[in-house]
Amino acid sequence: MAAKFEEDFEVDEDDLRDEEKGSQFISIANGTPSRIIVRIEPIRMVQQEEEREKEVALGAGIDGQVGVKFKLGKGHLTTWEKEAEEMSVARHSLHDVPIPSDSLPIWKKGKAARVENSVKLRIFTEIEGGDREKFPEVGAGYLLGPGHGLVVSSDEIGRCEVEQTRDRTFFKKFNPWLSRMGVNRDPHDELHKRGKCPICGFKK
Repeated sequence: MAAKFEEDFEVDEDDLRDEEKGSQFISIANGTPSRIIVRIEPIRMVQQEEEREKEVALGAGIDGQVGVKFKLGKGHLTTWEKEAEEMSVARHSLHDVPIPSDSLPIWKKGKAARVENSVKLRIFTEIEGGDREKFPEVGAGYLLGPGHGLVVSSDEIGRCEVEQTRDRTFFKKFNPWLSRMGVNRDPHDELHKRGKCPICGFKK
């Protein structure tokens, strides 16, 4: 069964614009010495095929006030599944996985939105020169919503671990390496100034 993560947000208006930009993405932080494959499982979508009829009526009351009534007609909706997608994330790097919006514009036809709040991701460790179908999977899948993230790291004996990132807040910059338990999984955190990472070549 896929691990399901919490989707609560702490809200402050100061950084609203920043958070809206990241709300339709899931961040993936790869702190392991191997490239990983992220698979987005099929997403159930809904689409409006016809533009909804719009009716606007003006009216005046006996007291001289003018009122406006706005009415939307019915629209025909269809559901379908967006195919699974895969993407690779390099060693010690970050990637934002785009997720379809859950908002369906009432003014436009042909637009689609996802039906469910969460999406399922699966993570695999790439084996150099190996068969893609035999790449080992990390965990059993993860359910989370846009605006959240996963950080993949290695423990002391080289096993991959996946954690949810700490919730986004509007008064602190989002750190994609910070786990929900408050542990910084950035592989370069302890790299000395002007040091070079022997795994990915990053220079501090």
